[in-house]
Amino acid sequence: KTIPQMLFTCVIQVMGVGVFGYILSNVAGLLARRDAAREHHMDNLDKIETFMQMHQTPPDLRASIRGYYHYMWNSKRGYQDRALLEGLPGKIQSELFLHINRSIIDRVPFFKGADLDMLSELMSELQLRVYVPGEKVFRAGDSGDALYFIHSGVVDVLTKTGDSIANLTNGAFFGEMALVSDSPRTATVQARTYCDLYFLPRESFKRVTKAYPSFLEHIEDTMSKRRAS
Repeated sequence: KTIPQMLFTCVIQVMGVGVFGYILSNVAGLLARRDAAREHHMDNLDKIETFMQMHQTPPDLRASIRGYYHYMWNSKRGYQDRALLEGLPGKIQSELFLHINRSIIDRVPFFKGADLDMLSELMSELQLRVYVPGEKVFRAGDSGDALYFIHSGVVDVLTKTGDSIANLTNGAFFGEMALVSDSPRTATVQARTYCDLYFLPRESFKRVTKAYPSFLEHIEDTMSKRRAS
């Protein structure tokens, strides 16, 4: 009722509005950051849709592109691990990739119980690539440039004439023959489904097998069994 009381009430009301606005803005910021990956994904989709409309992309190709981006969102939330972690020191990267790639270690029988130092170095060298259904990983006659591990998905091994001779799935590896023998690929490998493949480049393969002969022995043993079959 008095002037001091009215001034006090006005100050409290202004403070209340400020505190309310501060809390509201922080909550909104938290929610936005929580869903930042989805916003990033949706923004990419909008740009891709605009690009496809501008270039009058055929419907079947549009569907393939959308399918790829949806797969990347469902499996990796639209991000590539190495692109995000390039700035980290080598030792921390090695430990982190060993943790991140624990699933492939569990799926590849040879990796279970393998030397921890070898696994740490191997996981640091492995690179991930996604293949879409029908995409060829390599063709018969190509040079052997990498060894491949299947994290998820199914690939078909084809002869030069296109006949299927085998299919490989989670935990299998392939492409070792051309690397060890320094000869061209003898078969074509094609993705049957969406595939997450980890590949070990030739230079890294040579480095790891030189440092850890047991890894090369296992590869050569697998080669012998495949040739025999």
